[in-house]
Amino acid sequence: MEIETVGYKGIYDEKEHGISIKVISPKEGYEIKYGIEEGKYIYEESPKYKEPGKYVVYYEISAQNYETKRGSSNIEIEERKNISVEVIEYNGCYDRKEHGIEIKLLNPQDAKIKYGLENGIYDLDTSPKFINAGEYTVYYQVTSENYNTTTGSAKVIIDRKDIATSTIEIENLDKIISGEDKNANVIVKDDNVTLVQSVDYNGTFNIDYNKQILTITIDGINNYHGLLKKEISLRENNDNDSESDNENNNSNNNNNDENQNENNNNNNNGDNDTIDDDQDDNNSSIKNDNFSDDENDYEYDDTIAKDPIPFAGITKKIVLGFIVILSIVAVRSIIKYIKIDY
Repeated sequence: MEIETVGYKGIYDEKEHGISIKVISPKEGYEIKYGIEEGKYIYEESPKYKEPGKYVVYYEISAQNYETKRGSSNIEIEERKNISVEVIEYNGCYDRKEHGIEIKLLNPQDAKIKYGLENGIYDLDTSPKFINAGEYTVYYQVTSENYNTTTGSAKVIIDRKDIATSTIEIENLDKIISGEDKNANVIVKDDNVTLVQSVDYNGTFNIDYNKQILTITIDGINNYHGLLKKEISLRENNDNDSESDNENNNSNNNNNDENQNENNNNNNNGDNDTIDDDQDDNNSSIKNDNFSDDENDYEYDDTIAKDPIPFAGITKKIVLGFIVILSIVAVRSIIKYIKIDY
């Protein structure tokens, strides 16, 4: 009698497995009995097994004019292996970009991954992604034939960004300094991205006109947290903005002062000539210290510009000249009176 037996070896697949026997000779007229114990052949068909384990199936084959053949064959069902994966969560700061979880397949590498936002519901082929600050849970399921299904969850954590790293710009600073505007047009930028008031921040500003300081306070909301505060000196900005204007004004004032000095000098020279004619014996003259002695070359004296009252130095000289003139006239009158008496 010639036979061929086939056992079973495989991974648990939720199916039943037994042994198979092929009788090569005789081609007919034979009988096969099976048993789970040696010497006891009570089954017409091979016993079958589903759960993982090692099993032995015994058999007996008989045919007329042939010697009975007995033997056994094995059934080995291995437990399913777990799918090996690496799960990468995300934990970072708000950056206006999308973030999700990442699953790397290690073994087997052809497993199928499904995602979901609820436990037990895996209806997404890719990980859901999130932009706004918050803590999110992503559920996943990894399956492969002859492997245990792997399920789990991972976190996506996006922290609120500190608004103190942002910058502040004021569009209408010049108008605030001049008093034309009372409200500041504030622009808050984060990495060159303009933030939106009442969405990314709330802001207040205050102008202290006594100290000439503009204070802006930005309070981060939603995707931002913390405070951003900036103080701007209105006095310094005003000085810087008007520096060129002051230079032009000073130049014009200097020209006006020089013209005024020239006129005053001519008047003083006329007065001095009169005094010299009337007072030959004393031969005195009044010298204006604010001018140089060079003929027709008058030089503006810096001390006048430093006087807190514009043209105060010139006025003093003119007044002094008139006082001297009046004094001389009085002296001449007295002399004439004395000559009359004599």
